[in-house]
Amino acid sequence: MSRVPAKARLEPPESDGLSAEAAVSLLRDLASTAAGGTGPATTARSYSLAATSVHVETKLRLAEARYRTLVEQMPAITFMAALTEGINELYVSPQIEALLGFSQKEWLENPILWYTQLHPDDRERWHIEFARTCATGEHFRSEYRFLARDGRVVWIHGEAQVVRDAAGQPLFLQGIAFDITEKKRAEEMLYRLNAELERRVQERTAELERANLALASQAQELAQSNAELEQFAYIASHDLQEPLRMISSFTQLLAKRYRGRLDTDADEFIGFVVDGAGRMQQLIHDLLAYSRAGRNDKQATRTDCAAVYAAACANLRQTIEEAGAILTADPLPTVLADETQLRQLFQNLLANAIKFRQDGQVPRVHVGVQRQGGEWLFYVRDNGIGIEPQYAERIFLVFQRLHGRREYSGTGIGLAICKKVVERHGGRIWVESEPGHGSSFYFTLPAEAMRTDG
Repeated sequence: MSRVPAKARLEPPESDGLSAEAAVSLLRDLASTAAGGTGPATTARSYSLAATSVHVETKLRLAEARYRTLVEQMPAITFMAALTEGINELYVSPQIEALLGFSQKEWLENPILWYTQLHPDDRERWHIEFARTCATGEHFRSEYRFLARDGRVVWIHGEAQVVRDAAGQPLFLQGIAFDITEKKRAEEMLYRLNAELERRVQERTAELERANLALASQAQELAQSNAELEQFAYIASHDLQEPLRMISSFTQLLAKRYRGRLDTDADEFIGFVVDGAGRMQQLIHDLLAYSRAGRNDKQATRTDCAAVYAAACANLRQTIEEAGAILTADPLPTVLADETQLRQLFQNLLANAIKFRQDGQVPRVHVGVQRQGGEWLFYVRDNGIGIEPQYAERIFLVFQRLHGRREYSGTGIGLAICKKVVERHGGRIWVESEPGHGSSFYFTLPAEAMRTDG
């Protein structure tokens, strides 16, 4: 391929008011005149053609100027490249200098500069893609890297097509290139961030899996330990009943037969033994109740809370009458529960409300309930002595007493049993109280179903 003159490179296919065919005919006439044609007709025609040539050239120059202004103000590089090895670039817009640091003159005069500045890692791919464009005629579109004069790596998005003659033979490559370096940096940053995020997510997932396995193992061990402790407590409490009953019986018999016949110290000692044996029996009874509260021996059934409340009041009839207590209740719902444990829950809370009454006041206890979403919220409210706020959680622990035995009887297990029963049914229990202004014990039970795991 011969080198195309610079001016011819920039001329548009046709100018305003003159077709390509007319221009070719005009150039042939000019060539004929230059060859020495004579005669009046030829001379007259020469003047006419000369005038037309000046007009055409003027329009072509204006079109060229407009084209050059448009191309050189675009935020991209336009180019025309020869397809024959050793032939220089036909054209490259001056934006090349701002992008890669090489002047337009350097780029056009060095036929291999573009290839030497093409990133080595992209050359093979460029050859494959360009060969496909030449073979198929499809549009060339690709992203590749150039090395700038100062060593910077510049990412280019290039699009080009092969211009062919009427016979289909390739003439040159023309196209446009955009700087996408910032886009590539943003993509790289996003890729690194995504990779880092994925790594952290994987690490966190692995940590959670290990933690879940550890928790599952601990839960299994704890469940087994609790089951063994409950079984031990049940067996130990049950087996202690008989010898303790014997000690209590013979101690009471000893007190009955020999009180007053021995000295006062002996009578006092016997009284201590009888009292201790009685408290031990009560403690064992409560421990048995506590161990049973966590067992799942019975299947939950639909239980009428109003009937359970009535049964608890019947069991506490003597306590209620002795205290002169007044008990009231809202209409109570039916829930899915273990009836025996639910009766124990109501009975313990009612007994506590009556026990911790204020001197000189009639004990008043009210059982209320309201629906809150998927659960029932119960409360047992009294006008008793109240509880200091700092003890609101402690009172639900086993053997936690806030008062001496001389003031109030009990083993400190009743509320712990209440907590165990409520939690076994999938609910929560807490207290709101103020010293001297009574207490309100709240607990929830599911409105539809209950949890059956221990």
